[in-house]
Amino acid sequence: MLPIRQFVEDWKLRWYELFVMDGHSEQPTYYEIHDAETNAYRITWGLGVFKERFQRRYPVNTDAIQLIGEVEQALRDDHGGRLPCDVLSFWCWQRLRRISDRRTFATPEEKNAMVAIYERWKDEAWIKEQFWAIKNAAYLDSSGFPDSRLKRLSDEDCVPVLQSLRDWLAKRKNGQVY
Repeated sequence: MLPIRQFVEDWKLRWYELFVMDGHSEQPTYYEIHDAETNAYRITWGLGVFKERFQRRYPVNTDAIQLIGEVEQALRDDHGGRLPCDVLSFWCWQRLRRISDRRTFATPEEKNAMVAIYERWKDEAWIKEQFWAIKNAAYLDSSGFPDSRLKRLSDEDCVPVLQSLRDWLAKRKNGQVY
């Protein structure tokens, strides 16, 4: 009798969430989560593009490659061992498949942590402030992603990127990033 009662309760909650709560919740929608995921992916993509460009330079700029690795590792450390775009991608897919948050997250603390990650990465102004050289329009293609075409970085292009990443790591160390 207990499994049937649990099934009925789950069924009622699912229908309630689907018809009553849909669109009336304070939680972000699939599209909002997807926008935050895209913002995080653009930064991750940009770090990869610049790492590749620094590897193509002659002589290879090993300090810059190491700095980008430190930033990537710091992002992983701040988001439970994964990149923020991967964390948001998981939640985005759960929302797309209409899996409720109570089934996605084991505890309310997990959900609150995910909402905090979403709030952080949905804010374009915050991203532009933190990663100002990567979000610079000179480095972006028409879709808003860092331009990955084969071209080399000049010394003038390297300086702002490295300064931006050093600033971000210093702010993170002082607790001013999040």
